[in-house]
Amino acid sequence: MGRRWPLIGRIDELRFIAAAARSGDGPRGVVIAGGAGVGKTRLAREAVQALGFSGQQVQWITGTVTARSIPMGAPMAQVGNSPFAEVDHPSAPAIAVVDDAHLLDHVTASMVHQLALRDAAIVVAIVRSGEPAPDAITALWKDGLLDRLELQTLSEPATADLLQAVLDGPVDTISVRRFWELARGIALFLRLLVEGERAANRLRRQGGSVWIWAGSPVLTPSVSELVADRMGAQPGAVRDVLDLIALAEPLPASLLRDLSSVDGIEEAERLGLIRAEQRSDGDVQIRSAHPLYSEAQRAAMGSVRAKRLRGILAAALSTNCGEGEQVRIAVLLLESDPAPDPKVLTAAAQQSLARQDPLLAQPLARAAVAAGGGFDAQLVLAYSQTLMPGPVNPDHAFRQLADSGDDAQHARVARLRAGNLLFTLQRPGEALDVLADAVGRIDDDGERAGVRATGAVFLAFLGQPATAVQVGRTGLAGQDLDDHAAMMAAWGLVAGLGHLGRAEEIWEAADRATIAAGRSPEAAALAMPVANGLTYTLAIAGRIGDAQNAARGSAPRRGKSGRVDVEHRHRESGHRRVVFRSRTPGDHVAAAGPGAVRGRPERLAVHGVAVARPGAGTCW
Repeated sequence: MGRRWPLIGRIDELRFIAAAARSGDGPRGVVIAGGAGVGKTRLAREAVQALGFSGQQVQWITGTVTARSIPMGAPMAQVGNSPFAEVDHPSAPAIAVVDDAHLLDHVTASMVHQLALRDAAIVVAIVRSGEPAPDAITALWKDGLLDRLELQTLSEPATADLLQAVLDGPVDTISVRRFWELARGIALFLRLLVEGERAANRLRRQGGSVWIWAGSPVLTPSVSELVADRMGAQPGAVRDVLDLIALAEPLPASLLRDLSSVDGIEEAERLGLIRAEQRSDGDVQIRSAHPLYSEAQRAAMGSVRAKRLRGILAAALSTNCGEGEQVRIAVLLLESDPAPDPKVLTAAAQQSLARQDPLLAQPLARAAVAAGGGFDAQLVLAYSQTLMPGPVNPDHAFRQLADSGDDAQHARVARLRAGNLLFTLQRPGEALDVLADAVGRIDDDGERAGVRATGAVFLAFLGQPATAVQVGRTGLAGQDLDDHAAMMAAWGLVAGLGHLGRAEEIWEAADRATIAAGRSPEAAALAMPVANGLTYTLAIAGRIGDAQNAARGSAPRRGKSGRVDVEHRHRESGHRRVVFRSRTPGDHVAAAGPGAVRGRPERLAVHGVAVARPGAGTCW
């Protein structure tokens, strides 16, 4: 990227070093400790510059593996016969910075110790946490000669600030989260990842403003070399463990033992390549010690081996982990040797939609259709396309599905197609036509009631909140409403009540939405817009704390005291939340009230209520 990255998020650390260097009593200096790549050397350089030292006042030496066996190897290799070796020399440096001090030979380490002990210079020693060091270096902090600063990885907010500074513009929150999770806050990894993804044009500025990272990372040679250096050589048993984890982490410890070996697991843990996590239920999960380890392992794995291992993992997870692993099993089956079961793929696609993840649902549903999944797979595929950004218009797929099937299938297609026409394509007239046509074609009373109840959402967003409330309540009072229809009716009821400023009446709808979302993947996919409606309703009612709970992804429900408790949380899946901004009821009516809906004065009967039908091309 052609320029030096700024130092972000290290203000407290710089102050700590400055205070230690300017100590009025006792030795002056600091030991900076931390993992590889967290920015220890960069922090030291910035700290020395901030202290105002320059030129011959500063002496840098760096310990290396090759010079470790040579007495005074590091100073001699870098500065020759330096006064650094003569503690009391008149021209001794004012500040001595020792990088990778854990790699110093014992003679040089003793000289560093003497500098600190005699207060002959400010000493800044840099060591890697967890690595063995000469006794003289360890004594610097153990004996209290120098303060020790344990440098932590960058936090997610600091990562966001750093990315914005480097890219000269804001970065969307999901991209920040992905970079942070993959780099684990290690500044060196972050820099190499950003530079590689930007060079590959996967990280680019959208609309001239916000930076968005799309696609999967591809490790550049520089990242691969760095990761390989950190991972070191792997015995065969360790490689087996790492390959399995790379394809399906985290894995239960018991399952990993069955598929690999205890010796391999223990050795991988000893080498710092994996970590064990104790869950609240007592189960132990094993995952890679760093996400880039898994990326590197997958990149180095042959395709034949990867396919075979994915099939083994899918079979083992199916046997040992049950329905909760449907999505992971299906993803493994997509690229494994066994032919995938269309029912498994379809169920996984539905679960992905319930988790607000259409990016994953779409390939799963497409594979299910190709494997002969039939109506359910085709409907999930069409529905997932409505949730994706871009010019793809799935209405033709809905039209094809509408011409076949029974009443239950007609009703499902009608509800989803109408929602796509209204919210995605902004064609409200056609949306209401689809609902009216379905009501006329469906004979089953329960399915017809579900289509009618769906109309509550459309009425609310077409500026008829009072009618929306009436239709939503009538629909929720029925006994035969399926969960998706109940979710739509609850959404419309919440939105209508919000427009009318009647926040105290939302609780029945919120509770019903929570129940429906817990039972149906199609209903769960609507959890976010329902939460948005709750946010809006609570915000304009002045209940800001409750609105914030809803905006964080929680569907509130009424507690015994009348206050809001958090009940439903939707999964963070790499997709941006859309939160209604607080406006006054008058503002909303002006934007979406009856006056904004223009068209022919035709009527549509929904639950016996005459509803104005807007014409084509209207907006709200």
